[in-house]
Amino acid sequence: MRLVVDANVFIAAFLKNALTRELLLDEHADLVTPEYGLIETRGILQQPKVLKRLQLSLGDFEWLWSTLTAGVEVIPQSDYQSAMREARRLIADPKDVPYLACALRSELAIWSNDPHFQAPAVKQRITVFTTTDLLLRRKS
Repeated sequence: MRLVVDANVFIAAFLKNALTRELLLDEHADLVTPEYGLIETRGILQQPKVLKRLQLSLGDFEWLWSTLTAGVEVIPQSDYQSAMREARRLIADPKDVPYLACALRSELAIWSNDPHFQAPAVKQRITVFTTTDLLLRRKS
């Protein structure tokens, strides 16, 4: 299954959530993220206070970052720009707009634990999976 991955999934993988890491690294996973997604996530995770909380050196961060994102296809903004207007109408958080636009334009589901993606208007247009949903699907 091809999925658009939200920033909160990458962040969860850094919080020593072995199950999220396992899903990200699954060889059968077909994952994409908008280019904004990697910029946003990297910006959050590289903050000194965050690295300290995660107990990661910059070198460890770089290694884990490259490992977790190696199999994720980055979709350029030009590929989903045409869906940005609709995405802005559907979702409350402006930071979520690129993920939703990418999913709308690509006709893909989203993997996110963000409650904004659970809004009825969003769920009428795309399928949204949480990490728990994906783990349950994997077991069946």
